[in-house]
Amino acid sequence: MKPLLEYELITAESNFRPITLAEQPMFASIPIEKTEPDPNHRRHWMFATDNEKILAHVYKPDYILKKFKDTVVPVYARSYGLPNLSKDGITRVAKTLIYHTFDYLLFHELFHPVFLPKSEPDKERFDVALKNGIKRAEPHLKDPDVVNKAGNSRNAMWDFFIDTFFFYLSQPENTYGRHFKRIFVQNNETLESITLKALPDGIITAWDVIELADNKPQTLFYPITRGIYSLLFSNSGLLRESVFTYFNDKIKDKIQSSELRNTIITSLSNAVKYLDQDALRRLAIDRNKFIDAITELYDNMGNAKTASVHQYIVKAITEIGMRPEFRYASVGGIIEPLSKYIDINKEERRDGAYIEDQEGQGSEQTSPTQSGGGAEEVLQSLINQNDPDLDNILSSVANDQTQPRTNRRIRLSNLAKDQYYKKNAKEISIRSPITEAVEINLGFRKVPVKINELLLTQDQLYNLPFERLYQFQLETGIQCLFQLSDYQYRYDIYEWKEEPIRDFTYTKSGIILPDNIIFRVDGSGSMLNPGGAEFVGSKSRYDCLMHVLYGITKSTVKAAREMNKQVSVVGVNYSSSGKTKVSQPVELQMFCETPNNNCKGVLLNPGCGSTYHDISAYQAAYKDLRPGKTLDITIADGDLDSSHDDSIAEYRKILAKPENTGLYFPIFQEGRFALRMKLLTKEKSNLVYRPFLNFNELQAAATDLIIQYARAAERFGKA
Repeated sequence: MKPLLEYELITAESNFRPITLAEQPMFASIPIEKTEPDPNHRRHWMFATDNEKILAHVYKPDYILKKFKDTVVPVYARSYGLPNLSKDGITRVAKTLIYHTFDYLLFHELFHPVFLPKSEPDKERFDVALKNGIKRAEPHLKDPDVVNKAGNSRNAMWDFFIDTFFFYLSQPENTYGRHFKRIFVQNNETLESITLKALPDGIITAWDVIELADNKPQTLFYPITRGIYSLLFSNSGLLRESVFTYFNDKIKDKIQSSELRNTIITSLSNAVKYLDQDALRRLAIDRNKFIDAITELYDNMGNAKTASVHQYIVKAITEIGMRPEFRYASVGGIIEPLSKYIDINKEERRDGAYIEDQEGQGSEQTSPTQSGGGAEEVLQSLINQNDPDLDNILSSVANDQTQPRTNRRIRLSNLAKDQYYKKNAKEISIRSPITEAVEINLGFRKVPVKINELLLTQDQLYNLPFERLYQFQLETGIQCLFQLSDYQYRYDIYEWKEEPIRDFTYTKSGIILPDNIIFRVDGSGSMLNPGGAEFVGSKSRYDCLMHVLYGITKSTVKAAREMNKQVSVVGVNYSSSGKTKVSQPVELQMFCETPNNNCKGVLLNPGCGSTYHDISAYQAAYKDLRPGKTLDITIADGDLDSSHDDSIAEYRKILAKPENTGLYFPIFQEGRFALRMKLLTKEKSNLVYRPFLNFNELQAAATDLIIQYARAAERFGKA
């Protein structure tokens, strides 16, 4: 037996293919991924896209059918003229509505890559517009909260536009609607006694009715925007009012009806708020007429006489949203009245409309192209668009200490920290002298070069220039005439040619790029003064430490790219006893390009405790390194609460290996342990000690650090 609702989904796909071939041929073959029912799955269905495939996962078809029968049909049937359905009739109507909901959902996912967001720049500018709208609406909101709200609402606002597009385009007189009409008439499709020539009215909101069937809305944003959906995506006034009432009942004890009215009317009216007269003229939209139409539609939503104003509003929003040059100003206005209802911590998404277990949602980055959550993507959009508020936003988000410290907050903060130091840290070059043989030219000299040889008889010898041959032999020691037998001779012919005089000198030049870099950073409380955990841009010791770390990374990654060499990076962050963090090795390019890899997660987040060197962590950092040379870098203030002798002994062991070299950076002071490391440089040529005693010294330094390994055993400096 086929799974329940499989026929409905297959039929929806059979509608989708020819329409897509006609209207969007580039996407005609986009894969649609289905799955087997799973009664234990946390979701009942899930539709999503990554722009390369559409996921159409129906996990609990029995639950979906039941909810359509119990919830959707009662809300919709009366407006369809089907008030008294039998039990079997309810089932048939429910299945038909599910089938056409699948129609809508497939095109909803298609419309993302087709219309919004259709490119990375489009996505970025949309994000910037959301940020600006939220900031205007709530000027006292902290920057991290602005970014979070923009990230949490972006998907819902994409959906608002593409669902408006679909509703408009699927009307029988418009492009997609004509295709649906042809298919439905050809197949004699009906909804009980009603012949279908278009998608059933209000089909877009059926998904949302199901989503709230057994769930109380966690925020007001979602049900308020569903109220907007009710107004826009139903042609029938009766259905419009019925669906609106359904969503309103979910929140009527949380928001006054006057506030709800004002929010929805203002939000929709703001679609034209920031469009100038030239733009409106191009769009054939009258500002006052549009705003008056919104008010009339809301106040008379159940009245059939609102059909013309309803059509005018839907067409106007479609015309605006279809054009990127207008949609950004429009969405910035629409979001303003909705801003205060957006949750700061949770993405405002239609609960099933996402790709489950999406990479980046709280996990470490393992790919430069791996995206994070909505807030991270908004911040990245602001970075890519070089937003005018970027510097303040980066500092504010980087230093955000809002509790609880959830994974999403930590990841967002890491992205801001990473971008801040990439932008502001000065490059610190690290050069490793190599002794290599260099060829030099001392001039030219003449040398005899054999150019030919002749075999001669005795009679032919009389013609040879014997005097010249004799002189040549005296000068060069080269014999030119040889007797091969009693009757035969060989005559070698030479001529003088110039050649360069070559010699070699030995110079120290270039760099030996290490195979591994270990960053050991002091994450103790003393490194965070002044400013505490909000260290980014504070000119504290840890702020200086990060400038050093990123300055070294900049020069090293540049060299690695030029040499096409892979380098592993390990982060070690030490603070209180027993709490040293040691990262897994991360390839240098990955370390540089991603803000939330395992290594940066260790380095960007100090422990803020005391200063202990856990001895086991010294060698733990070497556990999974690449074979070859290792550059071991310590950045600290030079104070240490644990045994100095034990730590010096470990450094000696590390530096005793000829493939290792060390850098020690004391920050703002030379503590007692730092001074012992300074003394160690007198006996270890592969240890460099470079203090930065204040922030200005670091910023002013044209630092070019020379490091060397214990002894180069290879000839001409080649590894």
